[in-house]
Amino acid sequence: MKRRRAETMNKITQMLVIASVIVSTTCGDEVGEYTLLNEFEKYHNSVDTTAGVDSKPCPFATSFGGGSGLRGHNGRIDVLGDIDGKWLDKKAEEEEAAFSRWEHIISSSNTKVPLPAVEGIAAIKGQSTATKSLRENDEGVQLTHQRILQNKRSPRGRNKTTGKRNKRGQKRQKKNGKRNKRNQKKTSKRGKKQGTGGRTQLAKTRSRCFTNTTYDEIDDDIAKLSSFIRNDVVRSHFLGGIVRLAAHDFMDFDRRDKSNPMGSDGCFDPMNPSNSGLPESVWCTDCLLRKLYEAKYRSLSRADFWIASANAVIRQTSRNNALDMKEMFTWGRKDAASCRGSADRLPDATGCKEVETAFLTRMGLEWRDAAALLGAHSLGRGNATFSGHEGTWVDNANDAQVFDKQYYEELINNSWRPRNRGLENQDWTTGNNLANQRMMLNTDICLVYNIDNNPNCCTRTDQFFPNGQSKCMSNDLARNKCQLYGQRDSRWAATEAVVEFVGGARANRNNEPFYTAFAEAWRKATTNGWSDLAPLTGSSSTIPASKDAALLDHYAAHFFTSSPPQLLQDLLLLTLIVVLALELLSNLVYYIPTSHIPLIGNASSIPVRGKHLDNFTLKDWAFVSINKCMTGLFVYVYFGYLWSVRKDSGSGHHGRGSLEGHSCCGGGKGIWSMDDVSLTNTILPIPLLFLTYDFFYTLLHWFLHIKSIYAYIHKHHHHQKAPSRANIDAVNVHPLEFFLGEFNHVLALHLVVGGMPLVGWKGMDVSWLGAVLFIGLGGVLAGLNHTRHDIKVAIPSMEMGSGYTVFDSKHHDVHHRIPQSNYGQYMVVWDRIFGTFREYDPSDRVNPAYQLDPSTGKTMGVKTE
Repeated sequence: MKRRRAETMNKITQMLVIASVIVSTTCGDEVGEYTLLNEFEKYHNSVDTTAGVDSKPCPFATSFGGGSGLRGHNGRIDVLGDIDGKWLDKKAEEEEAAFSRWEHIISSSNTKVPLPAVEGIAAIKGQSTATKSLRENDEGVQLTHQRILQNKRSPRGRNKTTGKRNKRGQKRQKKNGKRNKRNQKKTSKRGKKQGTGGRTQLAKTRSRCFTNTTYDEIDDDIAKLSSFIRNDVVRSHFLGGIVRLAAHDFMDFDRRDKSNPMGSDGCFDPMNPSNSGLPESVWCTDCLLRKLYEAKYRSLSRADFWIASANAVIRQTSRNNALDMKEMFTWGRKDAASCRGSADRLPDATGCKEVETAFLTRMGLEWRDAAALLGAHSLGRGNATFSGHEGTWVDNANDAQVFDKQYYEELINNSWRPRNRGLENQDWTTGNNLANQRMMLNTDICLVYNIDNNPNCCTRTDQFFPNGQSKCMSNDLARNKCQLYGQRDSRWAATEAVVEFVGGARANRNNEPFYTAFAEAWRKATTNGWSDLAPLTGSSSTIPASKDAALLDHYAAHFFTSSPPQLLQDLLLLTLIVVLALELLSNLVYYIPTSHIPLIGNASSIPVRGKHLDNFTLKDWAFVSINKCMTGLFVYVYFGYLWSVRKDSGSGHHGRGSLEGHSCCGGGKGIWSMDDVSLTNTILPIPLLFLTYDFFYTLLHWFLHIKSIYAYIHKHHHHQKAPSRANIDAVNVHPLEFFLGEFNHVLALHLVVGGMPLVGWKGMDVSWLGAVLFIGLGGVLAGLNHTRHDIKVAIPSMEMGSGYTVFDSKHHDVHHRIPQSNYGQYMVVWDRIFGTFREYDPSDRVNPAYQLDPSTGKTMGVKTE
């Protein structure tokens, strides 16, 4: 019976502690933990543990009944008195897995979990491992009671044996506690070395590249999402929510905290009330903005995406689209993996002391900046369900979709009175407050009025309804006008800013003072803490370009930044074009009159050196078809890379700016503007591209000829002893080999453009035309290698007679005859260096069984003598 009671009490304890963690984690209520423990004490003291089975009401049974030895039925817990050994063994394994999951959730959660709850989980995990031995040892139960009930003794006494076991358990617990403290210190030190102070860890998520086109597409997509929303209230909440999301991300910056300043890092604490509404309606799984990000912009960091999205909202909703902050936008922010406690730095709605602490003390801004940033309240509305505050800051839901100075006009011109006085959600309202609720927070009112010591006042006591009633709505408020700041007050600068932003006399349309101040304050706030941000890459619409250059940039931008469905259509079209181009190229190379090409052509063909593959098998045609289609993907990636590292058109600045370390490698050396194409970035890179490509291809080709690998991949290509079909025979290889060979072009382009630090090469400019010539000439040379044309390209030299041979189609013919030689694709420079070069020998022939056509290599049907 003792064993059963011990097991039962242990399991009930486990469930209550887990439930306390869930409540305190989900609700953010540390009191919840102790409330649950109090409930446990009541249960513990009320159950007659000498009885066999008893039942007590339990509010957790519906959620947690049936686990850890409890069976829930209609909101009750049945204490099991018939646990057998096998069931206990099974439950021990289930508990161990469950507690491991909870421990992971707690350790990775952004929510501050009360320390006793964490310790309770650790204690329970230690006990669950020993659950199988509870039949012989109940010290784990007693230890748990000691921890959770604060050494409160159980109703029944303990014998001496139990006491000794408790002491041993306490020693082990103390030893484990010291070990945990040492580990915590190590973790904290490690975090400080990494610049995180042991708290917020920066993830590796960082925008790969952020182009002008990407920025414009975000703007367009936000506009489309907004247009889908027909209800004015919902749309104003959507637009304002995006700006609020970006603002709540940067408002946790603290310049004083050198180890963990936070700021715009793509992270907010969803459990903190200060962020209420964001995880429910702006950045939830089904929210429009998050769906857009995950479907199209995952290559960007959340921090960059949120700011760009907020910029889009501000531009679209500003009067005449006047506030366009594209030119001052910079990117390169890293997303934080967690930001526990970040919302504690956000200003509460209680008053200007909070604004002063957050904006001036922590963020390093001025009152003018703070007043300008609060002007963003002109967008959106408060929702009592989330924040406890209901209404718009401006006149109605339609005005709440316009980003202008109306917020300041409403603040000065209306008669604002306190609402919900004395409560936590106290705010201010005006008018009759019926269908069209309007509001201001304490942080808004205190920009002009000193309400720190006198919050029960009315801002304008000189305004009345048509029936003569004061708009202050009560006699005591009508007699108590809110006090304005004096010129010697430290907050007078905020009042001056508000008056300036109104723009002059009433009913004016001068938004310029507000827009100018907001843009500067927004720039400061969104770049706080980041010293290596870069301007947008790619051609800017503000830079003049020729018609041809603009047209090329337009189509390239559309192709390389389109949405996934459009990209799929573009890839299919590109593949079709590439397949047709390959067919045309193969025919051109096959029928080219090489004997008439001066200096490089030879009137005679290369003698046949082996049996020709007259008819393709199904496998041959399958490989050729697959590889042709794969060429479309290669062309997209090849030029897509050059597009990602392009240089701003008409400027000397790299598309990446001075930013180092971005995955957008290449330093802006890709030339896409027709105006910038020159001999130095078109012709000069080609020899280096071929040399780089052939170096890696020679190694790859040698690797594929290793005996244990050759039979599985490269052997298929060598069953053609006398290739003649030009590019058709060239692409008749195993798809894996073709993939590696083709994407070697991308590697070569990357190294030439991006640089090779190991050899001190910093990269060079390569134009799109140079990139076209590289793969175009490569395709021609690869085709010539698989014909009977005798083509030789050499560099003239007096010392070497005919000169230094750069390309000779006979060299690849040697390779098909003697595979362990001439591994290079286009030239034999690296074969000469590696010692695998073999010169063409006209006497080295194979006598096939049938006579072969000397020009094509095909069988003529006549046996040889």
